[in-house]
Amino acid sequence: MTRTIVRKALAAAASAVVSLGVCAAGVTAAQAAVAPVTDKGNITINRADSNDSLAGRTFVGYRVLDYTSVPADPTTSSAVSVAFVTDNGAVNTTKHDAVFAGLKAAGITAGTDGEALDAVRSKLTGTTTSYLTADAGTAYTFGNAVYADYAKAGLAPDVTFTCAEQSCTANAAAQYGYYLIVETGGTAASATENAYAASYVLLGSLYTQNLVLTAKSQQPTSEKYISKNDGSGEAVTDGTENSTSNPDFAEGEEIYYTLKYTIPYSTLKDFSDHDATFTYTLQDSLSAGITFDSVKSVTVNGTDFTEQGSKLLDTTAKASEAANLGLTDQGGAYLKWTVAVAKNGTGINGYAAYGVGGTSVQDAIVTVTYTCHMNENAVIASTGNPNSYNVSYTRNPLNSSDYGYTPQQTPRVYTYSAYVFKEDIDTGDPLQGVTFCLTTREGDKSCQSDGVLFTKHEATDASGATTEYYAVSGSANAGTATSFPSNTGSVDLVTLADGKLDIRGLDDATTYYLYETAVQPNSSYTLLSDPVVISISAAKDANAFAALSTGSKLYYPAGDATQNVVANVAYSGPISDAQVIYNSKKTPLPVTGAAGIAILVVLGIALVGGGLFIIVSRNRRNTAAA
Repeated sequence: MTRTIVRKALAAAASAVVSLGVCAAGVTAAQAAVAPVTDKGNITINRADSNDSLAGRTFVGYRVLDYTSVPADPTTSSAVSVAFVTDNGAVNTTKHDAVFAGLKAAGITAGTDGEALDAVRSKLTGTTTSYLTADAGTAYTFGNAVYADYAKAGLAPDVTFTCAEQSCTANAAAQYGYYLIVETGGTAASATENAYAASYVLLGSLYTQNLVLTAKSQQPTSEKYISKNDGSGEAVTDGTENSTSNPDFAEGEEIYYTLKYTIPYSTLKDFSDHDATFTYTLQDSLSAGITFDSVKSVTVNGTDFTEQGSKLLDTTAKASEAANLGLTDQGGAYLKWTVAVAKNGTGINGYAAYGVGGTSVQDAIVTVTYTCHMNENAVIASTGNPNSYNVSYTRNPLNSSDYGYTPQQTPRVYTYSAYVFKEDIDTGDPLQGVTFCLTTREGDKSCQSDGVLFTKHEATDASGATTEYYAVSGSANAGTATSFPSNTGSVDLVTLADGKLDIRGLDDATTYYLYETAVQPNSSYTLLSDPVVISISAAKDANAFAALSTGSKLYYPAGDATQNVVANVAYSGPISDAQVIYNSKKTPLPVTGAAGIAILVVLGIALVGGGLFIIVSRNRRNTAAA
């Protein structure tokens, strides 16, 4: 049941609204019955802002005290006289006694009628705007107790309302007086000691033509934040990224999710007053491309309950359960933390942890931070990898099966890929078995300092054929490696039969350097001396996509303007085609033992033989002449 604390907005000029806290001088003991002012005015409840809706909500109003006189000009004077409510010339004993009960519940002593009226005036000063103001707990407790007595006595409300989206209008004009207005949510109060008393109350005065109030939304709220690991194991904010933005990660890189849940103080106080258990469940549905790793922290109002809160995590629940509570099944792990807060509970399960019974009146904030990473099933670019989050909670202390839930949020994380083709520069033939490595540091040619680790996977392409790809799985850098939970794999990337490298899981915030570390085995190709620089720019809407720099190469096949996300990858380096890396062969040299050497040997022998023949012939001629 949705319930609301209603706060007063002062009407302008002639429609001034005044609480009893600014009434005139003290009232002595009330007479047996004092004739009230019977003038009437209208009461209207407006929504707090355009995001709220009052449609379907139920408010009722009760006149707690009568006015016996009002100023002729309320714009210049706030002097009024008050008395207990009378009906047909007699004091309404139920309403009379309820005032005393309310003061007692609030810890205020009043022995006589006059002291009670004075106490209401003095102790509730400044509390009609919001239960979060000074002494608001007093007004809250007083109003709650008064309504409980009215409910037990079965009193009919003095004012009922018809609510539309923007406002609730009283169904009839109301007699001047001091009013208690509550939101009941349509739940009938039982005539028991533990009768249901609406927690969210207004104490306001109607003694001019109109009283205009503002209904402050008091529904629990939830948010989800995303952050990155800075390499030291601590979560850090990635710019302004939070639950409404879409950060990009390398595959395998650690992602911090923080689930936040804010519980109105008055909700907790209401359940505690009724000795009821307040139960809430933080539930998170991950996509198949996201792997849950571990719980990092659980806090309530800044107090650490990680050890206790981690044990409340249920990873075996069926995602179909979430569908009944407004959460979309994203196809992966379903995480849920269920906390039952009770009076006899300890730690995170006790009301004390949420500030109930303390000296301050403030909403409770619950946070759960856990880590995960994108795996080999992560969607590349396109619609990203969604995860849906909301909170279900009990909303009626007298009905433990009456649940509400916060609106679903679906933040997304993205990762990217790049294709590289290796070909012969002369023939265009694909080169299989060429080895590369990828690093984030220029000059790291062996990728041992800041190299990216990969593991090989198989996938089925659009034609149904099986192909292989490399997915990021870690870092060779000892510091960066802490942000990769698995941190496995190798730096080697080896081209397939078609000369292609399909590299997946890249981060668009990182510049990569692709170095060739080994040419095709048993070949005479020349090793590339310079890296190919890969940088990715991603746009999450069509307009941003159109604004990407010209000349860059679209690397993701489905990246048309109709997709949620499109991205380009730009290459630079000693290549003429952005996506194709060519190799040239070295100038051929003779190989030891080959036919060329044999010919040279034969020629050498012939020359030596010819020389010897000439020398022998000359010697013979010289001998004959002699």
